Amino acid sequence: MNLRRGLYRLLAVFTLLWFIFVGSMFFGVLQKEFVKASLNFPGEILLPMQPSQVRGSEGADYTCDSAEGPNACWYRLSTFRILFPEYKDLGEKELSDKMYPAAGIERHPAEPWQMLWRVLLVALALPVLLLILGELVAWIYRGFRGKS
Repeated sequence: MNLRRGLYRLLAVFTLLWFIFVGSMFFGVLQKEFVKASLNFPGEILLPMQPSQVRGSEGADYTCDSAEGPNACWYRLSTFRILFPEYKDLGEKELSDKMYPAAGIERHPAEPWQMLWRVLLVALALPVLLLILGELVAWIYRGFRGKS
Protein backbone atom coordinates (compact mmCIF):
# COMPACT_ATOMS: atom_id res chain seq x y z
CA MET A 1 0.00 0.00 0.00
CA ASN A 2 1.68 3.21 -1.23
CA LEU A 3 -0.25 5.52 1.10
CA ARG A 4 0.98 3.66 4.16
CA ARG A 5 4.59 3.68 2.96
CA GLY A 6 4.31 7.39 2.22
CA LEU A 7 2.97 8.11 5.70
CA TYR A 8 5.88 6.20 7.26
CA ARG A 9 8.32 8.26 5.20
CA LEU A 10 6.53 11.46 6.24
CA LEU A 11 6.77 10.36 9.87
CA ALA A 12 10.50 9.63 9.46
CA VAL A 13 11.14 13.10 8.00
CA PHE A 14 9.02 14.75 10.69
CA THR A 15 10.83 12.79 13.41
CA LEU A 16 14.22 13.86 12.07
CA LEU A 17 13.14 17.51 11.95
CA TRP A 18 11.64 17.21 15.45
CA PHE A 19 14.92 15.75 16.82
CA ILE A 20 16.86 18.62 15.23
CA PHE A 21 14.44 21.15 16.75
CA VAL A 22 14.53 19.62 20.24
CA GLY A 23 18.32 19.24 20.08
CA SER A 24 18.79 22.86 19.08
CA MET A 25 16.44 24.06 21.82
CA PHE A 26 18.05 22.08 24.66
CA PHE A 27 21.71 21.76 23.58
CA GLY A 28 22.88 24.91 25.36
CA VAL A 29 21.03 24.07 28.57
CA LEU A 30 22.36 20.50 28.61
CA GLN A 31 25.89 21.67 27.83
CA LYS A 32 25.82 24.14 30.75
CA GLU A 33 24.52 21.42 33.07
CA PHE A 34 27.33 19.01 32.09
CA VAL A 35 29.93 21.76 32.49
CA LYS A 36 28.47 22.62 35.91
CA ALA A 37 28.69 18.95 36.93
CA SER A 38 32.34 18.70 35.87
CA LEU A 39 33.56 21.79 37.72
CA ASN A 40 35.98 21.22 40.53
CA PHE A 41 36.42 24.22 42.78
CA PRO A 42 40.19 24.73 43.08
CA GLY A 43 40.01 26.51 46.43
CA GLU A 44 38.89 25.51 49.87
CA ILE A 45 35.24 24.71 50.52
CA LEU A 46 33.24 27.51 52.12
CA LEU A 47 30.38 26.73 54.48
CA PRO A 48 27.53 29.12 55.31
CA MET A 49 26.30 29.92 58.80
CA GLN A 50 23.59 32.18 60.12
CA PRO A 51 25.02 35.32 61.78
CA SER A 52 23.32 34.47 65.07
CA GLN A 53 25.33 31.24 65.32
CA VAL A 54 28.81 32.42 64.35
CA ARG A 55 31.90 31.70 66.45
CA GLY A 56 35.28 33.37 66.19
CA SER A 57 36.15 36.81 64.93
CA GLU A 58 34.87 38.36 61.74
CA GLY A 59 37.53 38.83 59.11
CA ALA A 60 39.90 36.28 60.59
CA ASP A 61 37.63 33.25 61.01
CA TYR A 62 34.65 34.11 58.84
CA THR A 63 33.25 36.77 56.53
CA CYS A 64 29.67 37.95 56.25
CA ASP A 65 28.35 38.63 52.78
CA SER A 66 24.92 39.75 51.66
CA ALA A 67 25.30 38.33 48.13
CA GLU A 68 23.58 35.06 49.07
CA GLY A 69 21.00 36.76 51.24
CA PRO A 70 21.04 38.90 54.35
CA ASN A 71 21.87 36.03 56.70
CA ALA A 72 25.01 34.46 55.29
CA CYS A 73 28.41 34.23 57.00
CA TRP A 74 31.07 32.04 55.41
CA TYR A 75 33.71 29.82 57.00
CA ARG A 76 36.60 28.03 55.35
CA LEU A 77 36.28 24.29 55.96
CA SER A 78 39.51 24.11 57.99
CA THR A 79 38.42 26.98 60.26
CA PHE A 80 34.92 25.54 60.56
CA ARG A 81 36.30 22.19 61.73
CA ILE A 82 38.26 23.93 64.52
CA LEU A 83 35.45 26.22 65.71
CA PHE A 84 32.62 23.68 65.44
CA PRO A 85 33.97 20.35 66.74
CA GLU A 86 30.43 18.91 67.00
CA TYR A 87 30.51 18.43 63.21
CA LYS A 88 33.81 16.51 63.14
CA ASP A 89 32.15 13.19 62.25
CA LEU A 90 30.61 14.54 59.02
CA GLY A 91 32.41 14.39 55.69
CA GLU A 92 32.70 17.39 53.37
CA LYS A 93 29.60 16.58 51.31
CA GLU A 94 27.43 15.71 54.31
CA LEU A 95 28.56 18.86 56.11
CA SER A 96 27.86 21.00 53.07
CA ASP A 97 24.46 19.35 52.56
CA LYS A 98 23.59 20.11 56.19
CA MET A 99 24.90 23.68 56.47
CA TYR A 100 23.37 25.24 53.35
CA PRO A 101 19.73 24.51 54.31
CA ALA A 102 20.46 25.49 57.92
CA ALA A 103 21.64 28.90 56.68
CA GLY A 104 18.55 29.24 54.48
CA ILE A 105 20.45 29.03 51.19
CA GLU A 106 18.89 26.98 48.44
CA ARG A 107 21.33 25.03 46.30
CA HIS A 108 20.80 23.73 42.80
CA PRO A 109 23.18 20.83 42.24
CA ALA A 110 23.97 19.79 38.69
CA GLU A 111 21.90 16.87 37.45
CA PRO A 112 22.91 16.51 33.79
CA TRP A 113 21.81 12.89 33.30
CA GLN A 114 18.33 13.48 34.71
CA MET A 115 17.95 16.48 32.43
CA LEU A 116 19.18 14.46 29.45
CA TRP A 117 16.58 11.74 30.11
CA ARG A 118 13.84 14.38 30.32
CA VAL A 119 14.93 15.87 26.98
CA LEU A 120 14.98 12.42 25.39
CA LEU A 121 11.48 11.78 26.71
CA VAL A 122 10.28 15.03 25.15
CA ALA A 123 12.06 14.21 21.89
CA LEU A 124 10.58 10.71 21.61
CA ALA A 125 7.07 11.35 22.94
CA LEU A 126 5.63 13.21 19.95
CA PRO A 127 6.91 10.86 17.19
CA VAL A 128 5.77 7.77 19.12
CA LEU A 129 2.37 9.37 19.74
CA LEU A 130 2.03 10.18 16.03
CA LEU A 131 3.04 6.63 15.09
CA ILE A 132 0.42 5.14 17.41
CA LEU A 133 -2.21 7.59 16.16
CA GLY A 134 -1.37 6.80 12.53
CA GLU A 135 -1.56 3.05 13.12
CA LEU A 136 -4.91 3.51 14.88
CA VAL A 137 -6.34 5.53 11.96
CA ALA A 138 -5.04 2.93 9.46
CA TRP A 139 -6.60 0.11 11.51
CA ILE A 140 -9.95 1.93 11.57
CA TYR A 141 -9.71 2.63 7.83
CA ARG A 142 -9.01 -1.06 7.08
CA GLY A 143 -12.05 -2.01 9.12
CA PHE A 144 -14.39 0.07 6.91
CA ARG A 145 -12.83 -0.98 3.63
CA GLY A 146 -14.71 -3.68 1.77
CA LYS A 147 -13.18 -7.09 1.20
CA SER A 148 -11.95 -7.65 -2.30
